[in-house]
Amino acid sequence: MANGPRSLRSILQVEEIENDLRLRCLLGHLLLYFHVTFANWSHPVRTSLSSAGEASLSTIPSFLWERPPIWLLSPEGSKMLLQACDMLSVLGLIWVFFECTGPLLLLAGLFCVKLTYYASDFMLLANYDHMHLYLAFVFLVARRRMFFMRAALGVLYILSGLVKLTPSWLQGEYFLSLPGQFPLLPQGTEAVVIASQLVILLEFVGPLCWYSRWKGLRLFSFASFLLFHLYSGAVVGFRYPALMLPVVCLLFLGGLSEPFDKGCSCRLRDLPAWMSLLLGLVGGCIPWMIPGDARLTGEGRYFGCFMYDAERRVTFEYDLYKGPRRIEIRGERLWQLPHNWGVFAWRSACQVKVFENNQLTMERLVSSSRRNVGSRVLKLDGVVVFNPGPFDFANARQIGDPYLYFACARRILANYHPDRLSLRMYQQLDGKEERHQVVDIEDFAKLNPVYHPLGGNAWILDDTR
Repeated sequence: MANGPRSLRSILQVEEIENDLRLRCLLGHLLLYFHVTFANWSHPVRTSLSSAGEASLSTIPSFLWERPPIWLLSPEGSKMLLQACDMLSVLGLIWVFFECTGPLLLLAGLFCVKLTYYASDFMLLANYDHMHLYLAFVFLVARRRMFFMRAALGVLYILSGLVKLTPSWLQGEYFLSLPGQFPLLPQGTEAVVIASQLVILLEFVGPLCWYSRWKGLRLFSFASFLLFHLYSGAVVGFRYPALMLPVVCLLFLGGLSEPFDKGCSCRLRDLPAWMSLLLGLVGGCIPWMIPGDARLTGEGRYFGCFMYDAERRVTFEYDLYKGPRRIEIRGERLWQLPHNWGVFAWRSACQVKVFENNQLTMERLVSSSRRNVGSRVLKLDGVVVFNPGPFDFANARQIGDPYLYFACARRILANYHPDRLSLRMYQQLDGKEERHQVVDIEDFAKLNPVYHPLGGNAWILDDTR
């Protein structure tokens, strides 16, 4: 028994964390960020993260499985689990300043819980959670943590730059389509294009400067990323800077006097950490290996970073036929509008018409709102036919992903069992008039389409292929 804890500490290399205040603080920060996640997921409006999400059509299962494991939990059980994890994450921050074995094991447990939820519900996918899970994973498997965490941070920045190699960023089309463009910076086409390209340059070249022998270059890179994250809060909200700013500061703290390749080794015990870096790089390259424009198809997007890649206007149409009844569902996500400081709000609307023997018997117009979506659910014959909630909650990337409409169609078939269901979806990018038809399925059940995460989905249309 006496050798057990010592052996565990040796396996986990806990001494490395306890002897370096930066790593101890980084462990505390990774634990605390779970609070940001679980506090949001345990909010009353997210009771769909349980068995309630199946019957209400408010959960969109991820492409990993048809029946996600969170459907095995009751709404009360799911909420209690998320709240318990929320409290443990805060306690872990305090615990880490007394000893590190327990907090490190807690990090592993919270990582597993978050990953299970995250991989269950397509609606939870968010870039900052992607990055948090990746950083937590590298921290768990690495042994020379300072070196590998710096390398992992560099991987994330390079992948973020890779996503931006499209006209939306290279030509500044994304920010030119937004009201206000870059807040606090000079306006106009040339200024926006230059600013967009400088962000890409920073994310590609900045991490390479960390390994330079010139201290001034390393210091310039650190200052650039620090200013970038401070400013990005005015553009993307607080969650991304809240994750990245402490990580950048802790990994640079005390390390500017020497290149970041100190501590590099290729021993067998470092293999899991090297594999995690390779896994991140390969995952981020997958969208570029698939023919077509990932901004339209979404194929391979979630294997790597998926930053704000484009501004979108989306329209979709479902037609359901069951006996003498016909249901028309028409939805639209409009261009974003200024909301609060540095934050844009999207407008969405959905119209539902029900016909009996070609006679209109019900018409409902759902206005733009992300609250009280439960009262707007279309329910017929005692079952939920359509829930506008996922389309209201979808972020700027999810709303343009054909998988969202594919998965929703499958849930409608499973719940309502119509004789025929047709689906069409159109997308416009970056304020342009050009309209792309991305999905056109006349009879969903007859075609019986299958979604392949690695591409090859013939039912996804892309005129750029």
